[in-house]
Amino acid sequence: MQFIEIIIRLLDNTILTMKDISHVSGIQYNTLLYIRSSSPNDLKLNTAIKLADFFNISLSQLIGHKEIDYDKLVISRQHRINLFNHYINLNISETLQDLLNKHSMSTHKLSKILCMSYSTIYDLCKGVETVPALSSLIKVANYFQIDIEELIYGPTFSLYRLTNEHRQVLPIIGLDSIPEWCQAFKHDSTFPISQALFIHTKMIADVAIIKPTFTHNIWDDSSLLLVKSVRILPYSAQYVIAIINNIASILQRNSQNCFTCLKTNQLYSYVELHIVGEVVGLFPNTTT
Repeated sequence: MQFIEIIIRLLDNTILTMKDISHVSGIQYNTLLYIRSSSPNDLKLNTAIKLADFFNISLSQLIGHKEIDYDKLVISRQHRINLFNHYINLNISETLQDLLNKHSMSTHKLSKILCMSYSTIYDLCKGVETVPALSSLIKVANYFQIDIEELIYGPTFSLYRLTNEHRQVLPIIGLDSIPEWCQAFKHDSTFPISQALFIHTKMIADVAIIKPTFTHNIWDDSSLLLVKSVRILPYSAQYVIAIINNIASILQRNSQNCFTCLKTNQLYSYVELHIVGEVVGLFPNTTT
C-alpha cells in the first residue's frame, strides 16, 4: 500500500473533521483537502511528521514499513508544537554524509543509483533550508537499509532505549539535546527540573529528558520534555531553556526577539538571555 493510501485511510478512520485535524495537527486545511481529493504522489516531510504525530504512530508506520493497528489508534486532541525545524535538515545531512563516507560513495553516484536528481541529493547532504520530499527520503533510507527515522533524526534513534532510575523503558528518541553542563546543574536545588536523564552520543552531546517543576499548565504534569542544544536560530523556537540569574528557566517566545519566563511572567529580549536549549518534544511520562 502506498503511503498516501495509508494516510487517507487514517484520515477516514477518525470522526474529526478536516478543520479539526488541521487545528490540532498544525497542517494547513487546504493541504488536508488536497490529500483527500487528489491523492498526490508525494508529501513534504513536515506534513508527514505532523500526521504521524497526530495519529501517534511512527513515520515507518505512516509509509507502510511497519504495521498499524487501526483499531487501537489514539489520536491527539490537543494542539502540538511544530516539531519540524532546521535541525532536522542538519540531522539528515550528518547522517547521509556518514552513510556516503561509510560506503565510499559520492553524491553523484548515489543520485544515479537512485535515479534522483543530483540537486536533490546535494540539498539533503548539505542541509539546505528546504523541506525534503518524503519519497526522496524513503528512497535513500531503503537503499542504505535503515529506518527512515534513523535518516531523519540520526543514529541515536535506533541505538538507545532510555530508562529511568527504576529501569523502566522510556519512549525511543533521537534528537540532539542540551550540552553536558546541564548534568552538573541537575543536582543544584535552584535548577527547576525534577528529573534529568542523559545518554552520551558520538555527537559530543547528550540526549536529555527532563521534567520541569513549573510550566503554568502548558503541559500535563505527568509529561516530560525533550531538549536539544541550540543549532538553529533561537528566535525560531517556541519554547527554550535559558539561564536567568544563574537559574535555568523555561521561556515561551512571544515575538522574534521577545520571550516570557513561565515562572515569573517577566519579559526578556533575546540579547538578555543565555539560551542553552530548545524544547523540541513532549511525551507522556508513563512511569509516574
